[in-house]
Amino acid sequence: MSVNFAKNPTLQRLLMVLVSLSLYFISLEITKLSPEVLVHDDWIYLIFLPAGSRLLSIMLFGIWGAIGDCIALFISAINILPDQNISIWLTFATSSSLASLIAIRFTMKQLSIHLDLSNLKYWQIPVLSVISNLIHAFVTQFTLSYFLQKHYSFYIRDSLAMALGDFLGTMLIIGVATVGIKLFKAEKTNF
Repeated sequence: MSVNFAKNPTLQRLLMVLVSLSLYFISLEITKLSPEVLVHDDWIYLIFLPAGSRLLSIMLFGIWGAIGDCIALFISAINILPDQNISIWLTFATSSSLASLIAIRFTMKQLSIHLDLSNLKYWQIPVLSVISNLIHAFVTQFTLSYFLQKHYSFYIRDSLAMALGDFLGTMLIIGVATVGIKLFKAEKTNF
């Protein structure tokens, strides 16, 4: 019995969600190896590779990449906020992923990037990254401060630290992907 993904949109969507989840957790495990100097306030990494996974997943898979990101953030929230209830975990994950999805899609539209990425230029990736990571960071920090019901005196500092880490992580992921693609293309032309 073989499965034909091309003729089964449900399996395609499931695969997109699973790829997004896998990319997130692989990059998160690599990020956790960061030295202490790259960690701000216990859980904000100054080089956060899953942000690159999120950008790629949403650019490639749209809403299905965002759903994979949301599930990954929900699972991560259980570890980051173990004393909170499920509604806070769900709100944190949903608001973060939705903010990223809207920011990425809006920026793609403003830059006239086709959804199939056929006209994507390399310079547009940092622009997408800066805008989506700033929006993601500020929405995430606001959500956490609001729902944890605490006066958050370092909101701007922590939001900017998160946005910086997300941007650097995204650029590192994009750089590695670019090198990988070039090596793959070079390998194909040598045969």
